[in-house]
Amino acid sequence: MKSSVWLTIGLLLSSQVWAADVDLRQVMRQMRAEFSQAASAQTVQEMQVPVTKLTELVNKAQQGQYPPRRHDVYQEGFTKLMAVLDQLSDELDSGQLAQAKLTLREVDQLRMEYHRRR
Repeated sequence: MKSSVWLTIGLLLSSQVWAADVDLRQVMRQMRAEFSQAASAQTVQEMQVPVTKLTELVNKAQQGQYPPRRHDVYQEGFTKLMAVLDQLSDELDSGQLAQAKLTLREVDQLRMEYHRRR
């Protein structure tokens, strides 16, 4: 009985650790694909879907465990990216496609900046 309790606790804890682990490369690939779709969108509605998915992917990436010496840089980048994505969502909600396209460039600039810093 004791061993089964410990086994259950061990499995629960290992699943918690596994859930916190994020495959950042895979998330970044998905982000690149969503960014491309947003950039090629011709309407507000076409852009809203990939922007929403980008936001979800950034939230997922923020949950990852990163090396201590890089953790602050990663979190800073994710925080800045979320702020720009929030602005982008607000612009899309207001029907401002042209402004949203300009704001999307900021997403790309953040990508370049934080890839260099990485």
